[in-house]
Amino acid sequence: MKQCLGRLYNIYLGTSKLYQCSTNRQLINKYIQSHNHNHNTSIRRFTRYHRLRQEAKSNKLSIQNSTNDSKKQTEQSKTAGGPDAASAIRPSLHALNNELSNKIVPGEAKVIPEGSSKDDFLTEIFDNLEPYIDTYEVFKRLTEAGFTEAQADSIIKLLIYQLNSKLSKLSTIYAQKHEMESEQYLFESAQQEILVDITRSREQHINELITLVNILERDFNIISDELNNDNLKLRNDSQVAIHEQKSENTLNVKKLFLRIQETNHKITTELDSAIRSEIESLRWYLSRWGLITLLVSLFLASLIFFSNKFKNEKNEAKKEFVPLVIREPSEYDEDDYHTDLDKSELE
Repeated sequence: MKQCLGRLYNIYLGTSKLYQCSTNRQLINKYIQSHNHNHNTSIRRFTRYHRLRQEAKSNKLSIQNSTNDSKKQTEQSKTAGGPDAASAIRPSLHALNNELSNKIVPGEAKVIPEGSSKDDFLTEIFDNLEPYIDTYEVFKRLTEAGFTEAQADSIIKLLIYQLNSKLSKLSTIYAQKHEMESEQYLFESAQQEILVDITRSREQHINELITLVNILERDFNIISDELNNDNLKLRNDSQVAIHEQKSENTLNVKKLFLRIQETNHKITTELDSAIRSEIESLRWYLSRWGLITLLVSLFLASLIFFSNKFKNEKNEAKKEFVPLVIREPSEYDEDDYHTDLDKSELE
């Protein structure tokens, strides 16, 4: 999975660069140059253009050196001979005309760099073609301006020579249109190939990712099913354990209730037996003391009865034998006096 994600990330980075390059050709050249050591492309490099440009630079340097040498020679001749020497050095029109007529042919003035051949160029644009100038019209204008026919002819040859030399240098400095078109065609074909490869690789990786996603979904579904089954099993086991624990708790409660009842029964029986024993002891104690009190009360009652009977008998005996007492009147007065007297007042 990690390898697939890493490859997908690399493709994502590469596709962003390639899409940028498809909009900008400079970027795709940089991308090809930077990835050239790892990847081979079908795009043809512009090697001939660089080589021709270097050859043109070397030819330009050689021409500059030759012009500098000629300038030095003319300066030396001017200093040595004066105006006569300068007029002698200046070539005559007749000599130039002869030289050009002998050496220069219109359409064959193309300059080919040293160390190269015509086969290096794809086409020869300026060989055996009409010059890019209306020579007759120029000749008429020159003759109307006062030049002779020979002068006009030599001027036209010089113009053709300069024009052909300049135009021939264009092929060494600048790339030709059909070369650019071919390079563009190759570039577009390579671009299309790259886009096709990118789309194929993208589709391939997308399909791989889709398969991986399907595998992951399948594994996820399997794992979720297993988790659901385990959850159901755990719930059932927990419910069974809870019911078992409840039943054990009910049994323990019943056992405790029975023990409590047994203890209550024992306590009640022991209390009943203790209370009964205490009641029996109290009953025996009360009955004993009751008997004692009854005996004592009977004894006292008998004593009181006999004492009262004895007193009554005494009193009856006294009533039967009363002595006759005769008192004097003074004794009666004293008795009355003493009865009226209060003892508290006397004290």
